[in-house]
Amino acid sequence: MIKNISKKKVLIKNAKFTKNTFSQGFGLMFKKKINYGLVFNFNIENIKSIHTCFMRFPIDLLFLNSNMNVTKVVRYAKPWTFSITGRGKYVIELPAGKSFNTAIGDKISFK
Repeated sequence: MIKNISKKKVLIKNAKFTKNTFSQGFGLMFKKKINYGLVFNFNIENIKSIHTCFMRFPIDLLFLNSNMNVTKVVRYAKPWTFSITGRGKYVIELPAGKSFNTAIGDKISFK
């Protein structure tokens, strides 16, 4: 489950987590549809670059710092976008529209 604690809103009930560098590189590529949020843990907080190549649908992206606060929100990132950058330790990919009114500074939790 991925929640916006600041807004007391469940963003999505199902969460999956990348387990290794391969799953981080693959992300949501080639999926036809998702009903979950995908959480990337990069272990180090710095600038991250995400792409949506080989994706079939738009997604929302949340970049989170090590305190689980949102540092950047990208809504409706279109397929075949080559470089979406933001600062964070975590990146969450959600189905488009699921970030609702999440804003920079909001605290997020996931499990």
